[in-house]
Amino acid sequence: MSRFARSDFIRAGAAAVVAPLSVFALEARVQAAPDKTELAVLSGLGPVILGAYARGTTPRPDGAVGANTTGFIQVGFQDEVFAHIMVGITQQNARVTGESLDIAEYAFDRQRPDGSFAYSESNGVRSTGAAPNPAAPASSAAVFLADFGHAALLARSDTWFTTSSAAAPYRARLDALQRKSVASLDWLLGQQGQLATDTAAANRILIHGQAYYCLGRALGRKDAMAIGRGIFMPVFDSVGADGTFREGSGFDSSYQAANLLKAQWIYLNLAPPDADLRERIWPVVQRGIARENQAILPSGEVSTVGNSRVRAGGESYLGHVKGVNTKELLFAIGYYAQLSQDPAALSQMRLVLQRYFPQDAQKL
Repeated sequence: MSRFARSDFIRAGAAAVVAPLSVFALEARVQAAPDKTELAVLSGLGPVILGAYARGTTPRPDGAVGANTTGFIQVGFQDEVFAHIMVGITQQNARVTGESLDIAEYAFDRQRPDGSFAYSESNGVRSTGAAPNPAAPASSAAVFLADFGHAALLARSDTWFTTSSAAAPYRARLDALQRKSVASLDWLLGQQGQLATDTAAANRILIHGQAYYCLGRALGRKDAMAIGRGIFMPVFDSVGADGTFREGSGFDSSYQAANLLKAQWIYLNLAPPDADLRERIWPVVQRGIARENQAILPSGEVSTVGNSRVRAGGESYLGHVKGVNTKELLFAIGYYAQLSQDPAALSQMRLVLQRYFPQDAQKL
């Protein structure tokens, strides 16, 4: 049975009037860094929001997901382990928990002896409208390893997953995958120079830092965690007073949401010795949320006018023009609403849900 229960905060938000965007966007109240676990945040969001985020990511029986379902391209497209395991463990759902491990096993089945992964840059894989990225194979591995490390940390923090007899087979599978991930982390440590050349987009830099830090923490590797801190903290420290995470030539409302979500994932998974970093990251999140809300229209739609990357005539990927990262937007605001307990943020999340996920909005 699901452990979810609607909190008073969710009930209040259901009846709340959406705050004027001008108020929410400019509101930058000083707030101490919240002390919450990621499991608490996910439980507060509830199954409807989690389901909206995870929708469309069901793997094939062999674990392939996303663009890899039509033929393997790269492990970066297997970054849905966390999306499944968060649903699986919060709802104590064995099937979905198993799917999360299927996704990870498909990736590790393509691990090379040195810990790297197979990589096929097929027609249409490289973004058009963006500069070629020589760090792409290492960056693709980092995308997957960041997701896998994040999922492992969440699973290990959950009582049902770590103690129940129903979850015992999944614990054993995760143990085996973590043993395999040691070689990949060692390989990734040797790719620091290559990844350091990838400086054009804050979201990729945060992913690289998260890969070292989260997988490092899951494996007890302080050396990797130190490298991760050294990668993601300069990004946070570079965010100015207006809250923009720089993507290419400037602000991008789609990637801003992705960056805000990654920032909160990092924030919630800092090890106790690094807890002081929360005081540096949280004000950045607050400023970033305020900046993002300036791009959200009263309808809940995110404007892409003036974006540096995702806009009409902007970048394309896999043969399609890039659209707004709506799932990341929903989760970024949702996480912030849970951490800040700001009713205006909850109302904003609901507005976005109604605009982009109307079938889910009806369930609240």
